[in-house]
Amino acid sequence: MGVGRIVQRLLAVMLAISMTVAGTAGGYAASAFRPHLLPLSSGAQATPVRFISPDTMDPTMPGVGTNRYAYAENDPVNKSDPNGHI
Repeated sequence: MGVGRIVQRLLAVMLAISMTVAGTAGGYAASAFRPHLLPLSSGAQATPVRFISPDTMDPTMPGVGTNRYAYAENDPVNKSDPNGHI
């Protein structure tokens, strides 16, 4: 194996990664969003920072209102809403 020779290529959902042999030259290859590398048959959708399905929580439902801290009974420091649905 030569110095900096690529030994494995991985395709993550939104990221193409190249790895080199540990301890050799080559270092960090790249980490850019490359939608053209996603195979069409994978079912992956290249829609970064977009919601592709509607939220099940409707802020206009009765009882929800517009209070920013209603999810934590006006105490967001000590309480939380882990799934985002009050």
